[in-house]
Amino acid sequence: MINLILLLSLFVAKLSMFSPFLVDGPSMQPTLQSGDVFILNKDAYAVSQPKRGDIVVFFESDSPDYLYVKRVIGLPDERLHVTSTGIYIEDGINRKQIVEPYIAQPGESANFALNGYKDEVFIVPKDKYFVMGDNRGHSFDSRSFFYPFVPKEDIKGEYIFTLLEK
Repeated sequence: MINLILLLSLFVAKLSMFSPFLVDGPSMQPTLQSGDVFILNKDAYAVSQPKRGDIVVFFESDSPDYLYVKRVIGLPDERLHVTSTGIYIEDGINRKQIVEPYIAQPGESANFALNGYKDEVFIVPKDKYFVMGDNRGHSFDSRSFFYPFVPKEDIKGEYIFTLLEK
């Protein structure tokens, strides 16, 4: 009986690490559609750091009751140059474009959503992240937030897989 209780306790503890999350809005298209339900790993960053390309759920300090779903683009201590032709990481004299195949729609260039975007440079502080939606033309993200960087402690978890598609 004690083994069964222990086993059930471990199972419930493991389940509490994962939760369903409903996507609301077009900002992550084409990767995620409004109405999709995905599994969120709430313990993903307990012992590790978010990586570029991770899809994360977080709250923005001005709206702690609203959760956002975005992709990590900039990492701590990076200098990002967001232009109409793409996003670049700059370190002194070197400049490297971030490859983002997930934002391309069929028949379009990967940078289609940044067309006409004004150039901006963001220097990501320590322990903070720069995030953007995959649907760059329709995403309220680090480019729009009053404070553009997301603290690690505001990240609630990482997207694992889509459970139900709209």
